Amino acid sequence: MPTPGDFKPTNLPYLTSEDHDEDYAAVGGNVERYIAAGNLNVGDVVFFSAVNGVVNKANTAASYQLFAGVVVGGTRTTMGNVLSQPTAVGTLAAVANEQVLVQVSGKCFVTSDSAIVAPAKVTGGTVTAGRVASGVSASQGQIIGVVLQAAAGAGVVVLMNISYQ
Repeated sequence: MPTPGDFKPTNLPYLTSEDHDEDYAAVGGNVERYIAAGNLNVGDVVFFSAVNGVVNKANTAASYQLFAGVVVGGTRTTMGNVLSQPTAVGTLAAVANEQVLVQVSGKCFVTSDSAIVAPAKVTGGTVTAGRVASGVSASQGQIIGVVLQAAAGAGVVVLMNISYQ
């Protein structure tokens, strides 16, 4: 039996009807299947590597000019289910050469690489691969979304609206 909040995506976007304290916190969006280049966790922001259909994470903002989306599941999550709860962030979704589910639009949870004031544009973090950081000084093509919750420092799980710019 899947955990509440899990969802097995089809070719249709996934929707949620969870009861959150704030209406803006409902998550969901379009999900695509790719191949992981290495260990990827739920909540990691990823980019397309040099190989077609393969995604990876890095701590170099320039890598995110090929932004793919946010990991929400994969081979290692219960039968490939999407894990949409903030408590699932950090759960191993896939290892190298396994399928990974990447959310390409909508809202999902990510981890901060530093303090972030909300709402704020964010890019890939430069300290820890797969995290997000304030995009105030980011170049065009490196903004990957807008965080809707503040982060007091590194390692805070926040809600992000995916909006690649």
